[in-house]
Amino acid sequence: MNKERITAVILAGGEGRRLRPITESRPKPLVPIGGKPTLFHILELLARHGVREAVLTTAYRAEDIRAACGEEKNGIRLSYSHESVPLGTAGGVKVCEERLSDTFLVISGDCFTQIDLSRALAFHRQHHADATILLKEVDDPTRYGIVLTDAEGRVTRFEEKPAWNRVFSNRANTGIYLLQKSLLKLIPQGLPFDFSKDLFPLMVKMGLALYAVSDGADWCDIGDAGVLLQTNLEFERKRRERSESEGQSADTVCFGGEEDVSESEGQSTYTERFGIRRRPDNDTARFGREAEPLAVFGADCRVGEGSVVEDSLLFDGVSVGRNCVIEGAILCEHVTVGDGVRIGRGCIIGGDCVIGDGAVLPDRTKLARHTHLRHGEEEKTPSPFPLMLAAGDGFYGGEEELTLSVCRSLGRAMALSAGGGKCAVCAERGQEARKDAMLCGMEEVGGVCFDLGVGFDRLAAFAAIHLNSKLTACVGKSGEGTVRITLWDADGLYPLREAEQALFSHLSEGGGSPTEKGKRTKRAVFSDIGGLYAASLSRLLPETLPFTRFCLKGEGIHWLAEALVEKGAVLCSEEEAEVCITVDSRGEGLVFSQGGTAVDGWHAAAIIARSELEKGAKKIVLPFHSPLTLERIASERGGKAEYYSFRPRGEGERLLRASARSYLYVSDASHAAAKLLAVLAGEGCTLREEESAIPPFAREEEELLFPDGGTRSRLLTRLAEEKNASCSDGILLDYGKSGQVHLKPDARSIGLFADSYDSEQAAELMALSKKTIERLLRKKP
Repeated sequence: MNKERITAVILAGGEGRRLRPITESRPKPLVPIGGKPTLFHILELLARHGVREAVLTTAYRAEDIRAACGEEKNGIRLSYSHESVPLGTAGGVKVCEERLSDTFLVISGDCFTQIDLSRALAFHRQHHADATILLKEVDDPTRYGIVLTDAEGRVTRFEEKPAWNRVFSNRANTGIYLLQKSLLKLIPQGLPFDFSKDLFPLMVKMGLALYAVSDGADWCDIGDAGVLLQTNLEFERKRRERSESEGQSADTVCFGGEEDVSESEGQSTYTERFGIRRRPDNDTARFGREAEPLAVFGADCRVGEGSVVEDSLLFDGVSVGRNCVIEGAILCEHVTVGDGVRIGRGCIIGGDCVIGDGAVLPDRTKLARHTHLRHGEEEKTPSPFPLMLAAGDGFYGGEEELTLSVCRSLGRAMALSAGGGKCAVCAERGQEARKDAMLCGMEEVGGVCFDLGVGFDRLAAFAAIHLNSKLTACVGKSGEGTVRITLWDADGLYPLREAEQALFSHLSEGGGSPTEKGKRTKRAVFSDIGGLYAASLSRLLPETLPFTRFCLKGEGIHWLAEALVEKGAVLCSEEEAEVCITVDSRGEGLVFSQGGTAVDGWHAAAIIARSELEKGAKKIVLPFHSPLTLERIASERGGKAEYYSFRPRGEGERLLRASARSYLYVSDASHAAAKLLAVLAGEGCTLREEESAIPPFAREEEELLFPDGGTRSRLLTRLAEEKNASCSDGILLDYGKSGQVHLKPDARSIGLFADSYDSEQAAELMALSKKTIERLLRKKP
């Protein structure tokens, strides 16, 4: 970059809410890595690549940033632009237009990287780009904007913070851009506007020269406390390796000051700027660790005799007493820890806190600045929700992880995310305590909440529609020792991506603080939701049932039984029954058998859809992973199939999702059984005759577990790049007349749904797809 004037814009206005309480006393760009503010590392990077002018856009604690950086640092002249009203990333840059060079650089003030900016500029010039995005391969693309490019590096698709079912690339937008000044005319003056959400999608739509280039250098966004901790540990680990190679001591690596390690009254004092203290070999063995844990200490930290501090970050002036255990935690400046204290993983202790002797802080506890815990006190504040549990259609975790405290935090976060709208919770039998904890959390923050009592997933979805509740949850079991919390929005579908992200954001902050007692709400007990559900089923059933004797199986079938008995049905054993209906515990899976013929839920939906279309219906509304045969049935009868996404972003599918309420038979087994009985009664046919009236099809379903996010994201990228793979809601592998396989990823696994004309061919497509997956996993980068 030395050959021409390049102005850098450093976006330094971040508040860092997810990093609280660390950012209670400093803005996010001044959070340290290796004893030095992150912003200083960025300025050093810019200086190495010849940048001599930079504008810092500031907002939160702007005076701290100006005081830390001044008017010049590392040979770079600095000026400032303060935003009193948030204008977004692009809107904030627009304000600085007169100070920018024709080609300028934008970089986030809260990233840590060694990316080669000069190489990126050469790429930008070579391709005559209007904008160039610097990319980095990541394990979890859902936290970033992701980019798909053609062979030349031109951006063909861009999506901001997608859910797993929308992931088509593992190449993340780093927030570092090279831009032509002429692009600023696309940014409205004085209005909020973002590069990733607004400008780049607009450029793709307009066909402008938007390019992207990958860089293998280290890069991370320190907006997450876990990332911040790991970045500091890795920074020190690499420094230690360099020091060992240069012949220095590896026991303590100091920098930014002289080492002065002394023993005083059973304490070790660390007066260097930051360093690494190695634990004795016997301690490492005692804790069963093969790799040596690290700890990063600030200036003037004291650690008492018998204490173990590992995988942790201690800021300046922290004092730790004797016989303490601190694992995987961050302790801010001037924290005082008494003797015999236990601090769990993921804890963040704000500056100037005092923790009394014998206190216990469970995993993921956050303490605000100046908090005092008394002698022997166990912190009871609900800890932030473990976000790694988020998966599929809700949250999954062990009974020990989804504690009552965590459930209360989830309830608070749900109410805050609903923004004053209604929330509701039901629970399977045995999970009432977790349901009550969630409702208590909702009450604590003034949420409008409904107790639905005992129920199951599809009853909760029905209640969400009936109550028009913004968020409804059902707490249930998912295997031995595992708890599942499923979420629904007012359309009886999984919430929009924005709603999910808002929920995660509130969870990461611990679910918010309780309101004043006078402002708390009282839950409403809605005990008749089961009666309304049964009434809904009764309205679908024919006045005269085509059969009399029914065998009903399953935990979620009680209300269907009630509706059938009301119509004159007799419940009996399977041997005596004319019809046998089995519904799974979630109320979703169906097996309907009559006269020696049995159909599953999708075949029942196909029979119902055919009947309704022949009676004049113009469309059916389906989830994306539905069998292709349903679309064929609609097309052959002059109708059409419309599809909604699992986690869509924005309001583009609002009307479509609302209309899904009229097609409950697609996902609700009891509603499907009731409508199927109405079809059999209305057409006077047997189940065998109805099944023969639809095209033959078969469906195979399988779940592939991918605990490693990096493996999963690389696989999805390679699948999306295959010539026969298209991206929609998940990834669709098209095998022509043989059928298709739909891949639906989530945070734990990838679901495979194979559709073909018979079960043998569907199984063959499933095997073929798994071979494709194995091949792509073996493929070298």
